[in-house]
Amino acid sequence: MINILEPQNDLLKQFVDSIYIFKRSMSRLEFTAYPSANTPVALLRNAIVNVTDKLTYIESSDAPNHFGIACNLFSSGAHLQYLQLVDEIAINFKPLGFSSFTRSKPQDIKIFPIREWNKFIPDLFHSVFETEDKEQQLDYIEQFLLERYVPLPNEAILLKALELLADTTTDYKIEEIAVLVGMHYKQLYRQLVENVGCNPTHYRKLVKFRSSVVSKLKKGNKARLVDICYAHDYTDQPYFIKQFKELTGKKPSRFFKEVTSFGNDKVILKID
Repeated sequence: MINILEPQNDLLKQFVDSIYIFKRSMSRLEFTAYPSANTPVALLRNAIVNVTDKLTYIESSDAPNHFGIACNLFSSGAHLQYLQLVDEIAINFKPLGFSSFTRSKPQDIKIFPIREWNKFIPDLFHSVFETEDKEQQLDYIEQFLLERYVPLPNEAILLKALELLADTTTDYKIEEIAVLVGMHYKQLYRQLVENVGCNPTHYRKLVKFRSSVVSKLKKGNKARLVDICYAHDYTDQPYFIKQFKELTGKKPSRFFKEVTSFGNDKVILKID
């Protein structure tokens, strides 16, 4: 159903988690994408997008067009319904990737447009959809991204700070991380919020949630939820359950019965 690619370029590996390609068809698809510190960007061809409070509808357009949209998954999941599948190239940016490649900042709305790429997208679609060779498709997309890359100020410092935040075994406070990376903590906090899209505390919550999900999916029925809870440094089971309900609206037991993963657990969805 989904052709998922992983970046091969060393620079892109730092900023792009996965890339996937849809081809236009009459098939319907409805799914929920769950919270993540990543920022997915969908590039669409000949499509109409309608956004409501609870659901984003995507359908084919008779009028030719090309455009991009981004999705904010920091606080809650997103429910999308494709009335027909359209030609789409989706890029799942890791933290800092969205700001580094679009020259925009994550926004606090569920779906928002990416206008910076509009004039370049038609040529990208022409190249990618002219071939069935996955390696060639990936090469076109990687070249497209590398041409858009502009390093952020203090990029190395921010990447190191995110690495330390993601290490839940240390549980460093932001002030401690600031000392370790050599930046004043107020400046570090401000730059992380601006370029990642959420504050450091929430970022750590998202990383812990996603790592626990991937761990459980990889281990399957062999892994008990209580073991996943403590392996990922949740204080106790009630807190583990509370965090899952805040981010997904479901208890962990129900969540894991409903989700499906694709591409080595790069994409985790509830298919409706």
